[in-house]
Amino acid sequence: MSLTITPISSALGAEIDGVDLTRPLSLEQRDAIEQALLQHQVIFFKNQVITPQQQARFAANFGDLHIHPIYPNVPEQPEVLVLDTAVTDVRDNAVWHTDVTFLLTPA
Repeated sequence: MSLTITPISSALGAEIDGVDLTRPLSLEQRDAIEQALLQHQVIFFKNQVITPQQQARFAANFGDLHIHPIYPNVPEQPEVLVLDTAVTDVRDNAVWHTDVTFLLTPA
């Protein structure tokens, strides 16, 4: 099955269909996803149910993974952060920002 990349708006974002994130990516899929991210800046994969291990494997296609020094993570897969998007959790909902930019290889 080939990927379908559908822009969400003319400025930003795309939805990607036709890939099963529970399975390893082919080189062609990896390259197409990377190009979609570069072109659209934000990409969405709807209706994907993946384990933390599968998420880490998927992310590793695009570079080294980072273990955040403070933020809560998944114990069996420490490269995967736990984000609480409940309205009451200001830490995950207040404003967009980036962490650990001081590292030699920022995450």
